[in-house]
Amino acid sequence: MEPLDELTVSTWLRRSSTLGADDRPPTPERATGAAAILRRMPTEPASSTTEPTGLLSRLRGAARRSAAALLFERRHRLDTTDWVELSDVGLAHPERADYKPTGWLTLKKILPPEEVTTDDVFLDLGSGKGRAVFLAAQYPFGRVIGVELSPELHAVAEQNLRRYDGRLGGTRIELVNADVLEYEIPADVTVLFLFNPFGGSVFAGTLANVLRSLEEHPRLLRFIYVNPVEEAQVLATGRARLVREVSGADPPDEAPTSARICLFELR
Repeated sequence: MEPLDELTVSTWLRRSSTLGADDRPPTPERATGAAAILRRMPTEPASSTTEPTGLLSRLRGAARRSAAALLFERRHRLDTTDWVELSDVGLAHPERADYKPTGWLTLKKILPPEEVTTDDVFLDLGSGKGRAVFLAAQYPFGRVIGVELSPELHAVAEQNLRRYDGRLGGTRIELVNADVLEYEIPADVTVLFLFNPFGGSVFAGTLANVLRSLEEHPRLLRFIYVNPVEEAQVLATGRARLVREVSGADPPDEAPTSARICLFELR
């Protein structure tokens, strides 16, 4: 393998820096490349500039995320990594986001497993290929539900479920192919998860459905909102309280698609 020049490394870093700290991991080939780059990088930054420190940090962070991703995906025989543009599946919409997998550590950062019991039900709206669903299945939820608009992404999630060889314990996984605007929120859902899958009027309609469910079946609902671009809509309901917020990005140079992870309580 030929040594990579500075421009090649910088280009690769610019692409990777558009991701959150534990979002889309490189493919196995990229992981190998990252490891190779790390072996060639000096262990201490050059004294004349601070840039190598950022380069090293990004490369090492990417390599760690790559290793974690490959470990989980290969161990459980899953395919959740590759991004998918909605235009590629005939669903391009200005208020709906492309598929991007949830960060591997997102749930653990915002929701400790000890705060979940078998009485809890997890719902991911905009579940894509099912990564958040499978991550939630590592918790003691009684039931985990994923709702996805795209038939193609839903089919991948179903295939992942058939191949998944992880331990589910008593957790039941349900995958639903539906539009969130037409989906009735189950009365027993206690944890709602969104990785910024939609905004604007689609978000408003979905939030109205959630509030209707709470009115018809009063309960405490924990709402995990990753990259909360419609946070103002949530708070404007007067029924939401921000109880926890963590960073989805690792210092110093990670960038921001999931730089904020918020946990709200809705009643």
